[in-house]
Amino acid sequence: MRADEAACFHFPLPIDYTGQERRLRIGFPSNFPRGLLRLNVEPSPWLVWPHATKSGLCLHGFQERPIMGSPEVVVEDSLARLAQIVSLSKMGSSQATRDIEFQNEITTYWSFQHGQSYQNLLLLDRPQAASQLFALSDPRRALPSGQETVWLASNIAALKGHYRRVVGRSAVIRAAETPGFYVKLQTYPDIRTPDPEDLLLWLMQQIEQSIDRYLAAMDSADRATPEVAEAKAERLKEKIETLKKQMQKLKEIEAQLHDRPLNILLERSNTGWEVPTS
Repeated sequence: MRADEAACFHFPLPIDYTGQERRLRIGFPSNFPRGLLRLNVEPSPWLVWPHATKSGLCLHGFQERPIMGSPEVVVEDSLARLAQIVSLSKMGSSQATRDIEFQNEITTYWSFQHGQSYQNLLLLDRPQAASQLFALSDPRRALPSGQETVWLASNIAALKGHYRRVVGRSAVIRAAETPGFYVKLQTYPDIRTPDPEDLLLWLMQQIEQSIDRYLAAMDSADRATPEVAEAKAERLKEKIETLKKQMQKLKEIEAQLHDRPLNILLERSNTGWEVPTS
């Protein structure tokens, strides 16, 4: 029991989908119920269970506050929320449901693994295909600190236009840096981020998997009526061609990945992921 706790208890939990036996630790702080009930799973299910963090479990959603009330009400509510989390990961639980839970919070899991950056990146446009990203630092600080916001765009014209809007004068950009690369994924990435040295290989595998799915879809389209099959096959061919171009772009920047760190922005739908490789 910890020094600031009035009591603590341990209880066995159902074996999870990985076959791991875990136990629940419930800690009552000395100032409970004003102090929050402490629920921890041992060993930690971080990146194995949905809603598990490095330090414990996330019982409440975004902008949701812990319930207040009598000790009995607080304990009952906390254990009910815990039961929902356990049900997602116990032996025999649905993999599809678990994946959806992970995907809903994918940016949180990725940011926890890479940490917070003190420098902001602002993507000015959404490229339609894989492309390098040109960069320009926000010039409005009187004394440069090295932590200025960096504007990123797939073309220099977008950088010039943004500079003109925020600064009020035109910019002369002779040799813009290209510190980033943009690729649009067709599926959610894995919950675990790749190591920097494996990032290029990971991106290649993501694109190859997308190509395989489109090829399988073309096979099913061939079994449809001729008119539907032709239209669907044409759309799939265009998507496959786009993915192949992305593969070629990645191969072209392979040397850069080894020479210096890159920021790679990954996007699916309206969600963007920044993956620092430093």
